[in-house]
Amino acid sequence: MRRELFKEFNERYNRLNSSLQLIEDEHANVDSLSDCAPLFNDVMDFFNLCAEEYFWKDRLGKRIWTSWHDGMNYWYQNVPIIKKMWDEELDKVGHKAYYLKEGESFFKDK
Repeated sequence: MRRELFKEFNERYNRLNSSLQLIEDEHANVDSLSDCAPLFNDVMDFFNLCAEEYFWKDRLGKRIWTSWHDGMNYWYQNVPIIKKMWDEELDKVGHKAYYLKEGESFFKDK
């Protein structure tokens, strides 16, 4: 199971990576990103991927989870629009949609 999860999550992240990089390089605010539906949707897919990785972290193992968690937090901490979209997403759909308990997060503030 660990191998299947590892392979699937890496493939999904690889499909999102160029969009995340483009967002970091060219989109400073939510308004500019909402004008580009594919990039906006890729951020939502990134949140879903992070939630699934968080949910399965015990099955993935500590080394894999630590590496992925560091990567997730890179985007959250260094790309303000992703942090803002995450905060807005939690306000709209709450923690339960992302397998989180109240007050729990898979992102860390600096």
